[in-house]
Amino acid sequence: MQTKFLATEKNSYLLLEKLNNDKDPKFETSVKPLYLWVKAKQTSDSKSLIKLSQVFKKLNTAYWIDGNAGRYQLLLSQMLTKKGEIDEGKILLDDAIQKLEKLNADTLNKYRMAHRNLLAGAYYIQYLEDHKRGNSNSLSFLSKAAEYSPKSAKEMAHESFYDRVFLNTKEGYRKEFVEKLFESGNRDEALKVFALHLNSNPDELEDMKQLYQKNFPDNSFSTFLSERMISSWTDAPDFTLKDLKGEEHSLKDFKNKWLVLDFWGTWCGPCRQEMPDLNKFNLAIKEGKHPDVNFLSIACSDTPESVGNYLKANNFIIPAVMSNNLIERDYKVNGYPSKYIVTPDGKMLNIKFGKDWQAILNSFISNYKRD
Repeated sequence: MQTKFLATEKNSYLLLEKLNNDKDPKFETSVKPLYLWVKAKQTSDSKSLIKLSQVFKKLNTAYWIDGNAGRYQLLLSQMLTKKGEIDEGKILLDDAIQKLEKLNADTLNKYRMAHRNLLAGAYYIQYLEDHKRGNSNSLSFLSKAAEYSPKSAKEMAHESFYDRVFLNTKEGYRKEFVEKLFESGNRDEALKVFALHLNSNPDELEDMKQLYQKNFPDNSFSTFLSERMISSWTDAPDFTLKDLKGEEHSLKDFKNKWLVLDFWGTWCGPCRQEMPDLNKFNLAIKEGKHPDVNFLSIACSDTPESVGNYLKANNFIIPAVMSNNLIERDYKVNGYPSKYIVTPDGKMLNIKFGKDWQAILNSFISNYKRD
């Protein structure tokens, strides 16, 4: 088995080398960063690694867009540091940060969010290195990592998952920065970052509540949540949509209760997969188990016939209205299914796909204080 694996690895390297030597420009920009990193992994002496770092610093934007050169340059920087080449590792890290700053500033960059996540990771790597060496300015780098962490589900860089695996970095750094700020005594700044972090990671509400109560034992977390956080959420856009019978439903119909909006379609595999759970949730509402909650599904890019037939065939009893092809834009829906929680006062929060939206909803309800 081991022999077979080594043979496969060797063949993969030979193919990579062949692609790297190809004269076609599309192979040049997409393959070279990976090829250079593989060469670095096969290198044992520091001088060769330093030479490779010089090559990396000369790679232009095309290599960063097509070949994800940022990931491999940061990996090489870490390799140099582990080899004891501290200065060379930092030079390569600084160069990567400068390039990532430019890519993040480019609003036309289609991989902007992924590059921003790499940028946050690069600052985090710098923070760890400086903190290890007792640099009093190290917290400023953690601040930068927190600044470039996702502020909403829209800014989550799903495509950079493997960047984080390779580099041992994270999706966000605000929670760690908050803890450090509290430790330093800078509570006002800590609370600002605290709110940002919780808005982008609502599934951490209970953990963040404990952190808040630890540092403000005499203050009400519910008051902070309602007055400092939820009050800053965007107002849910109004709508009037027709159900399968042609009857109209508006946002105002759900006022004074929490509302879960589900954007879906019969053509969407993940939507169909979670439909049994949504049906159970809606049945629980009808049975009075969630007295403070309403639920509404919004079928998008679909027809009343398809939706009606699908619900009937599966014995699903859920309130469904049809999109007017405008509500997706108003709510900035960028994928399906998408969940939005709307407060009794009409403030909304987008829940990232894959998160336990029911647990998030229950946490907010139990901690929410309304005038």
